[in-house]
Parts: sequence; C-alpha cells; structure tokens
Amino acid sequence: MELTLNLNIAFKSVFSGARGVWTAVQTLGGAQTSTWKAVGAWLVP
Repeated sequence: MELTLNLNIAFKSVFSGARGVWTAVQTLGGAQTSTWKAVGAWLVP
C-alpha cells in the first residue's frame, strides 16, 4: 500500500534551514509500533 500526500506550504523566514519529516505507525491498541523512518527532507530558503 502506498500513500502520497502533496502539500503546498509557506514558511516564515525565522523557520529557514534544513527540515525533515519522520513517520512511525502504531496499531489502534498500541500493541505494535514501528521504528521512526525519515520520509522527506527539504531546505527552507
């Protein structure tokens, strides 16, 4: 299964620099949890 999410985001200048997105998944009951995984990175000018 693959999920794609496209977002159009604007940042204030104080938020400039390297940024990243990390995700993890968990079952509804919390019994199983995945490890954190880097899924995106960008540079805010």
